[in-house]
Amino acid sequence: MPTSQGPQGKLRKRTGINLEYRASLLLRLGSRVARVAVHDLVPSDTDHTDLFRKIETDMSTDKYLLARSTLSSARLNLQFYLWREAVGFNLHPTIPVETKNWKVADVATGTGLWLCELAKNAPSSAQFDGFDISADQFPHPSCLPKNVTLRQLDARSSAPDSLCGKYHVVHVRLLFAVIDGNDPTPILNHCIKLLMPGGYLQWDELDPAAFRPLPRPKESSVACLEELAWMWKNTKQTGWVERLQENFNQNGLDLLAADTYTEREWQRHMMMETWCLTADEYASTLSQAGEPGKAKEVRRLSAGAHEEIKQGSYFAHTIRIVVGRQLNQIFF
Repeated sequence: MPTSQGPQGKLRKRTGINLEYRASLLLRLGSRVARVAVHDLVPSDTDHTDLFRKIETDMSTDKYLLARSTLSSARLNLQFYLWREAVGFNLHPTIPVETKNWKVADVATGTGLWLCELAKNAPSSAQFDGFDISADQFPHPSCLPKNVTLRQLDARSSAPDSLCGKYHVVHVRLLFAVIDGNDPTPILNHCIKLLMPGGYLQWDELDPAAFRPLPRPKESSVACLEELAWMWKNTKQTGWVERLQENFNQNGLDLLAADTYTEREWQRHMMMETWCLTADEYASTLSQAGEPGKAKEVRRLSAGAHEEIKQGSYFAHTIRIVVGRQLNQIFF
C-alpha cells in the first residue's frame, strides 16, 4: 500500500494522484516529519517555497475537513447504525444505567442521534445534552425527545463553569479528522471536566492507521481505495487513536475498557460506501476553499472507489472504544 515514504518514482508509478495534492495532505499534519516527506514526494529541483506558503495558509483556516449538508447528516446517521450493529451497543456494558436522575453529555454530537437513541429507554427525569461546534446538523427542537437538548460548544475550549462536574456519563465519537498535533489531550480534558466525581467517559474512534485490504476477486482493483485509505491516514496524524487508553490513564481516569471491534461481513459494502460519501464531502470542502483541482482529483478517486466496491473490493475497519471513570467519589 502507498506510504508517505520511499522512492518518489515508486509512488508515482502506483498512483495517479498528483504530487502537490499529496504534499498538501502531508502538510496538513503540521509537523517536521511532513516537510521531510514532502521533499521525498516532490522532485528535488522543485522550489517548495510557494507550495508550503499556499498550503499552510489554507491550513490556518481549515477547521473541519468535511461538510455539514443534508447528505452529510444522512451519512452520519447511517454510520451510527452501522457502528451500533458492529459493536452491539450504544453505551458500553461497563457503564451502569441505573439512576433516575441520569445526566448524559455527548460531545461533538453531530445530528444528536446517539443521544436520542439513548433517551428512548431512559426515564423522563434523565437529562441528555449534546454539544457541537456547529448547529448546522442539529434537528429542529420540535422533533427531539423532551429530555434531549442540543447546543453549540467548542470542545477545544475550556468547559464553562456551569457544565463542570455535572454529568454521570460523557460520550465522544469520531474526532480523528479534527484532532490537531496527534494529541487528544485538550478535548479529553474538556470531557473530563464535564464529569461529576465517579462519572464515566466513553470515547469511540475509528483508527485509520489500521485500515487493511481484505481478500478480493481476482478481476477486481483496489487502486482508488488504496488512495482514499492513504488520504485518511495522512490528512491528520492519527497515532493517538491506538494510544487513547494511555491518555486516559495519564489524565487521571481509571481505565475500565479498551476494546476493538470491526464490522460484520454483511456490513462491509455499506461501510465502504461511506468512504465515497466522505470523500465527496471532502471534495466539496476543497472546492469551497478555492482548490478545484484537488476537489476534482478527490471526486475521481471517489468514483473509482465506488466501482471497485461494486467489484467486491473492501477494507477492514478497526473501531476502538475506550472507557474510563473519574476517580474520587462514586455516585452509584
